[in-house]
Amino acid sequence: MAPLPPTRNWRILSSASIKRSNWQIAGLLFLFLVLVCLFLRWQWQFAGLYGQDAHEYLRYTKSLQEWLFGGNHPGEFFWPLSFPVFGAFLSLLSPFSTSTSLQVISLLAHLFTCLLMIRLLSNQQSKIGLYWVVLAYFLSPYALRSGLLVMSDALSMFGIVSCYYFYFKSAEEASLYDLIGLFCSAALAVSTRYATFILVVIPVLHQSIISLKKNHWLYLLVSTAIALAFFLPHLILRWEEPLGFLQHQFMGNWSFSNSWQNQFASPTGRFQYRFPNLVYSFFHWFHPAFLLIGIVLIPFIKFWWPTTSRRQLMLISLMGYSIFLAGIPFQNQRFLLPALPLVMI
Repeated sequence: MAPLPPTRNWRILSSASIKRSNWQIAGLLFLFLVLVCLFLRWQWQFAGLYGQDAHEYLRYTKSLQEWLFGGNHPGEFFWPLSFPVFGAFLSLLSPFSTSTSLQVISLLAHLFTCLLMIRLLSNQQSKIGLYWVVLAYFLSPYALRSGLLVMSDALSMFGIVSCYYFYFKSAEEASLYDLIGLFCSAALAVSTRYATFILVVIPVLHQSIISLKKNHWLYLLVSTAIALAFFLPHLILRWEEPLGFLQHQFMGNWSFSNSWQNQFASPTGRFQYRFPNLVYSFFHWFHPAFLLIGIVLIPFIKFWWPTTSRRQLMLISLMGYSIFLAGIPFQNQRFLLPALPLVMI
């Protein structure tokens, strides 16, 4: 058998080295997360249940488990259903308790988001730059916290990064596998957090138009059909009013004029914040709790401003998401988390 050409041989060795390095990084990051979780449980008996939202996710997940075994309808639930649905199935199929299952989902989602960022950036960044980006995200205070809580934030971020991973991967030629990955990732993100629709709609539409021009309509039909499965729990459990989430008070009171305000009144009380909404909605670019040295990088905008069309569309999605948040008469740092990994990228 003839030896491989030197160039091809080097590429195979380089690819194998990258894969081995990625697995080593995954192991170290996973070990770190597990040790943090064990320490929190041993030192403070903390099981990821922080605040009312986390307890509500746990309550509804338990109600879903009872319903799956013939119990009563789980009732009303404020948020999308993917996170508690996955938690219910993991708890039933594993030895983990319900709360531990939900926390494991967040932990794994945070880990796999980091690995996808490595894969996405590995061909575009130096090794040092790539590891800096991943560590900056992995150790970002709010991002790391999301991976330890019984909350849907980490899972939604995994869906968003996965969506852009397949979007950039399909830049040259989109296979059926890439389109299924793109559509299912977007569906996972939206079925976990509704507002992430703004972050994933542009790559899905852009790739759909390209695929239609290439007569890949069958690929699109198959991908769409598979992705719709993520919304089946929503349709089954909310069949009487599937669009009820659009009537949320934040949507009804959305106004661009809210961008300049920092005081709002709602049925639950009056809220006053330090910064107006338009400043808050861009915190993930420079606030230390999201990106520690982000404010230092802003003056060097010409070095990181996107040059390819797909990265420019990603930036447009980010801007649109921030403008959407600026119009909501309320501020919550959790709302900014879904866009954080895209800011890092």
